[in-house]
Amino acid sequence: MSLTRNASFSLISSVLQIGVILVTVPIYLRLIGPQRYGVIVIVWLLFDYFQLFNFGLDKAVTAMLARLRQSLDESSILFGTAIAISLLAGAIGMIVMFAAIIPILSNWMGIGPELIAEAGWSIRFIALLLPLWITASVFRGLLQAHERFFELSVAQFAMAVAFQIAPLAMAKWLGPDLQTVLFTGAIARSTLPLVMIFLALRRGPRMRMLAASREWARKLTQYGFWTSVTNIVSPLIVNLDRYIVASKLGPAAVGLYNVPLNLIMRVQILPTSLQSALFPRMSMSGEDDRGKLSRDGVVGLGIIMAPLLVCGAVFIDPFLKLWIGDFVAPELSQVGEILIVGVWFNSLAYVPYAQLQAEQRPNLIARLHVLEILPFVALLWFAIGRWGIVGAATAWSLRAIVDSLLLFAATGLTGVICWTLLFPTGLLVLLVATLLPHETTLLTNLALGAGCVAAILIWSATVAPASLRTLVLRAARWRR
Repeated sequence: MSLTRNASFSLISSVLQIGVILVTVPIYLRLIGPQRYGVIVIVWLLFDYFQLFNFGLDKAVTAMLARLRQSLDESSILFGTAIAISLLAGAIGMIVMFAAIIPILSNWMGIGPELIAEAGWSIRFIALLLPLWITASVFRGLLQAHERFFELSVAQFAMAVAFQIAPLAMAKWLGPDLQTVLFTGAIARSTLPLVMIFLALRRGPRMRMLAASREWARKLTQYGFWTSVTNIVSPLIVNLDRYIVASKLGPAAVGLYNVPLNLIMRVQILPTSLQSALFPRMSMSGEDDRGKLSRDGVVGLGIIMAPLLVCGAVFIDPFLKLWIGDFVAPELSQVGEILIVGVWFNSLAYVPYAQLQAEQRPNLIARLHVLEILPFVALLWFAIGRWGIVGAATAWSLRAIVDSLLLFAATGLTGVICWTLLFPTGLLVLLVATLLPHETTLLTNLALGAGCVAAILIWSATVAPASLRTLVLRAARWRR
């Protein structure tokens, strides 16, 4: 199956998920309020973070099974070993989360006892889902290694719909109680791992899942060790702004901060979709082909992301006012505009990130993230104390810029971002700097945005990789 088609399946699923979120978030804010919504955001962030107990098994399984697709015996032993490790790791993770989540919420996240009491047993019930999700990540690795992205995309979209709509319906029916919303969300979220396991068992290669070996356990844990370090540090870095906002400003502030953040982050469906399709293909490729895939991937991403983010910078303020109305604070638009710059760099970094993992160099990613965490904490603490949620967005974007430049340097792609992508990068930064004070009119903003998009389209025509030009020409012929 082609790389373009694989990425397209993930992209379409993610776009549909965005549509669901755009409809449901304003309803959540009006029905349960920013404070309860902030608690829900924090609880699910913690659940996602505790999935670090999969110890990088999903990536290890994808990378190794992609190379063993023609060897059923070795694949069976590898897969059975990964299942055994995941069951043990999931049980450990469940025990740790079950014991730690209430103290974390009350002592570190600043959530008051009345809200924790309202959430009740549902908070600890969520911890019981952890073994299911960690084991299912191995099945996801199997599906990705065999490039079954269509089925994965359908399953992810179905879960997203259930996860967003079912708790909302129950809150409308039974009342905006945290216990009701969290428990319903937990039941809805369990649909995805169950469906992934079903798909892998129904149509996957006939694995002898009970087979296991110490040799494969050693290889999986060796690869997974550094990936798990990344899984510990990377989600912490990505979500640390919300943790510290909750700690210093309260759950209501993190609920409002999460609105523009969640909206802007959804643009990263493009690099996420491309990375999912690239990773198994890079794992099977030689060094020269892998380098070409990376260069074309970065340039192609830049061509697509630049006009989208320019439009995002221009329309974020009027869109927020139209979308959530009375809940818009003056600084929310500034948060969105600042995050756009960080998301530009962070999106491009998905390609060198996939390349390093495909080259079995997750240790380098882990070391870079470990080096970043202490300076980032200090910067966040200072910036949030000084400028509130605008400071959080600024610190996050600065960290994303530094991280992406380090990843590009590690993969030898520095020239791509310093020369090929220098023009759209400078144009986007200049546009955001112009829009931040909000002293321009909407008509002026539209004129600036149209000029920037036109300039980027001209630039795109000169740098587009051959594969992207071929795709555009095919689309034009089909249109005619």
